[in-house]
Parts: sequence; structure tokens; C-alpha cells
Amino acid sequence: YDLLRLRTEVFVIEQQCVFQDMDGADPACHHLLGERDGTLLAYARLVPAGLKFPEASIGRVVSDPATRGTGIGHALMREAVAQLQALW
Repeated sequence: YDLLRLRTEVFVIEQQCVFQDMDGADPACHHLLGERDGTLLAYARLVPAGLKFPEASIGRVVSDPATRGTGIGHALMREAVAQLQALW
């Protein structure tokens, strides 16, 4: 629920990009959650090869607006790349 709420808050509301976020790919993906004290601060979706692109990919990268400028996005991407390489 928290990851869908954050994705909707940023992609649909803040960026005013009306699209179907729940695209059916989530069940086949790995989800990287950046949490502190039980609150979701950042998120990235790790997509296996062949689902969206021929190669494995990182998508739906988002950080809570309150965390911007803190470096959490950089930390999220470093971990996302490391996890993608470890998984596939």
C-alpha cells in the first residue's frame, strides 16, 4: 500500500502525469523499499529481463518529496544497481 501511495503521490499528483501505474508488472518484479522508522521514503522497482525490456531494468524510482536533497535518491540508485546485478 505504501509504495502505491508514494508512486501515486509523486507520479500522478505531483507530476500531473495521468497513467495506469498498476501495469500488471509488479508481481513479477522485486521491490526495493527505503524505509526509516516504518515510513517509506524511497522506492525502486527492479524488473527482470524480458518483462519490459530485453535486459533487466530499474523503474518506478521515486523518493518522498520531503526527502529530496538529502542524498536518499543516490543511495537508492546505488542499492538498486547492486541488487539488479545480484539478482540477474
